[in-house]
Amino acid sequence: GKVTVFHNNIRNYMSIYNTGYLMDFYPQYDESTTYGAAKFAHAPDMIYSFRNIDKAQITGLQFEVTPPLNKHWKARLGYTY
Repeated sequence: GKVTVFHNNIRNYMSIYNTGYLMDFYPQYDESTTYGAAKFAHAPDMIYSFRNIDKAQITGLQFEVTPPLNKHWKARLGYTY
């Protein structure tokens, strides 16, 4: 297995954020139509955008294990916090 600790100082970091707006790609699916019952399956999408953060610090810990499944196959499992 592997364990990695990382710390990065980044300038001009691009971050994603939720704008608070929704876009409904299925406006015809409302309670007044026969499609109203299916509205839950076509919920409006949240709109995201990017913003520049002048300086950012990213610190974390990463684990990885590669257990053999048999003599021909192995799995790779990882987690980053």
